[in-house]
Amino acid sequence: MISNDGPKNIVDSVDYIASRVWEDDEGRNRVGAVLIQEQRIFAARAVQKADARPGGYVATGGHGGVLGAAGHDGPPLLHYLPTAKHTWRSEVNLTRLPAEIHGVRRDGARIATVPVAIKGPDGGLLDTAIPKVAITKDDDDGGDPEAEVDLIALIGHMLQSAPLAGFVVEGLTPYGRNVSNARHHLLHRAVYSGLPVVRVGRGNTEGFVPLFGALRLVHPLVSARLSAILHPLGVVTLALLGPGAVITFAVLHGAGNGLLTIARGTVPLAIFGPIGYGLRTGLLGAPARATQAIAPVLFGVLLDRMGVGSLAISAGLCLIAFFALFLLKARAEPAPATA
Repeated sequence: MISNDGPKNIVDSVDYIASRVWEDDEGRNRVGAVLIQEQRIFAARAVQKADARPGGYVATGGHGGVLGAAGHDGPPLLHYLPTAKHTWRSEVNLTRLPAEIHGVRRDGARIATVPVAIKGPDGGLLDTAIPKVAITKDDDDGGDPEAEVDLIALIGHMLQSAPLAGFVVEGLTPYGRNVSNARHHLLHRAVYSGLPVVRVGRGNTEGFVPLFGALRLVHPLVSARLSAILHPLGVVTLALLGPGAVITFAVLHGAGNGLLTIARGTVPLAIFGPIGYGLRTGLLGAPARATQAIAPVLFGVLLDRMGVGSLAISAGLCLIAFFALFLLKARAEPAPATA
């Protein structure tokens, strides 16, 4: 017997490689990079760490990502194959990269393009081909771009010494929406100087994509109320239609969780504005974190005592939150998050 965390995952990974279940008719990898955790085979680009404990990995967004199983009775199995390009199918693998591309560099008062070697005479990747990427955090500000001396210095350094460079900016979940107008203006400056900028958020994405186009037009309190009511709607659907509606329940519950992740960041910003945003969200989130710590035990007891009827309690709590959200007053002019 071996431990079910690290050692078992290593054994399952070796079994997966040795089984060659990943190869196609020509012996090539048809699956791409994978992560094997807790007897599940995840596509490496569709998995995230969800819990601060051994294991705790989930498929990103909750919409696929688990390709098969390993470590059960019998050899590893693949139930699905990814359609995204990967490894030998990728258009940016080493054999397909050009020998030279153009980057940008500051030349006095102007920005000039300069050639950058990508591969050496032997076809190997050169150190100069590795872009210099800086990950920056969004933060509260007073609105003055010239006060953001760290970002100004970083942009100047990249333009002087790194012809292939760019930024990844972590903003609000899920789409990297900015809190700081000053840093937003500076990142526009970076873009117009030839430095690519990618904005990202943190958290799960259930419910984001189908509803974002509509919800971005309304106040964040509306999306918060919607996130609170979706779980009760799923419970009612399940109660009326029975086990056949379990997929509908799962979709509504997941969408509610996804929208809640957005609301945690956008509602405090819309009500209180950007000043003190970080401290305020931390204080507001502290009770939720404490509740999440005891929720699995309490809900486990409810399931043991009440079975599926425990969903009525969770739906009731969501309804209380739904009506409580109507007590909040929206600002007449919500503080802008972007310029």
